[in-house]
Amino acid sequence: MRICSRVVLAALLALIFSVAAIFASPSSAVAITAGDVLVADPGSGTIHRYSASGGDLGVFVGDLSPSWITADQFGNIYVSEHDGQRISKFPPAGANLTIATPYNPGGIQVGTDGMIYVADYFGGKVYRYSADGTALGLFASLPFPAQAEFMAFDAGGNLYVTDSFLEAVHRISPTGEDLGDFVVDVPGAAGIAFDADGNLYLASFNSGIIEKYASSGTDLGIFVSVGADSSMHGIALDGAGNLYVANSAERSIHRFSPAGGDMGVFASTGLVAPRDLVIIPLAPAPTVKEECKQGGWLSFDSFKNQGDCIQFINTGK
Repeated sequence: MRICSRVVLAALLALIFSVAAIFASPSSAVAITAGDVLVADPGSGTIHRYSASGGDLGVFVGDLSPSWITADQFGNIYVSEHDGQRISKFPPAGANLTIATPYNPGGIQVGTDGMIYVADYFGGKVYRYSADGTALGLFASLPFPAQAEFMAFDAGGNLYVTDSFLEAVHRISPTGEDLGDFVVDVPGAAGIAFDADGNLYLASFNSGIIEKYASSGTDLGIFVSVGADSSMHGIALDGAGNLYVANSAERSIHRFSPAGGDMGVFASTGLVAPRDLVIIPLAPAPTVKEECKQGGWLSFDSFKNQGDCIQFINTGK
């Protein structure tokens, strides 16, 4: 009788875990590629995925309460669940990672060092985690009573955080030092992004305007205006400099050219209330050591500890 009970219990547990895996794992059959656009849609509880051309690739992962999303340089996807009080990581291959947070998380970003930076929405703080999810403690505190929302890194490793309560963008050094306000008096400060030249783009949820700023903080004027009833949140730039905007009022992703020209709706199918989005970056180019170049590997002493040189041997160099 006990054996029978154990068999039934094991079967039930297996069923439970298999059902949970359906919701916890990416469901797309096609591998993520550079240029794909992933959209956090709390209205449907999903991350929806589109190709670089706007083709609907379906739900990437469901059964979430996604509010913010980002990706690292290797294509790992990170989702901040404000209501679920957790951070979820979905690698292109391998096991998923879930980090429970004792606070309601806001924006999320990954540094070039692989560290995960998470905003404490109501606490006005930024916490840091290692790539494997280990909590590394407080990274920075924003002025009270800030509400930490969207975040972005500049090329120098400074972290910018939008604050919808104090209507500002705060800047934090790579070591966590408060560098003060970068932009002030932005009602409904929401999505934030940098272009290849270091210019900052800032969306205002209240005004429906995306303002452009130089790296020095100089206001370069209105980049685009989509109307106060647009409900803009997250924004992102692709490799060509086109700007994508999550528009929850229109249930769509809108796209603008590098010059601010309206390119129309990029995607809308499957969206209920899109809030944030990310464009999968190109994988970083491999670093080649100087010892490998120009025949340097031919010397055994210089080659024996230079594993990078293998790629040159394979190409006949």
